[in-house]
Amino acid sequence: MLTITSKPWVMGQIQKPYIFISARVHPGEIPSSHCLNGVLDSLLEAENKIILDLFVFIIVPMINVDGVYKG
Repeated sequence: MLTITSKPWVMGQIQKPYIFISARVHPGEIPSSHCLNGVLDSLLEAENKIILDLFVFIIVPMINVDGVYKG
């Protein structure tokens, strides 16, 4: 799990809305990994700092790890 926001943050102490993003719920959803990489690249660009000031992004890049591992 990744937590991305702009300031030092402890869950429950700062009042910001949460945005939850997940990928690879099912093993065959390979394109979702590529989409998530694009989302991460966008969030980490310097000009997107304002969105990180407003929200806390909780990101789970792969939910079904065993299914993806077993194919």
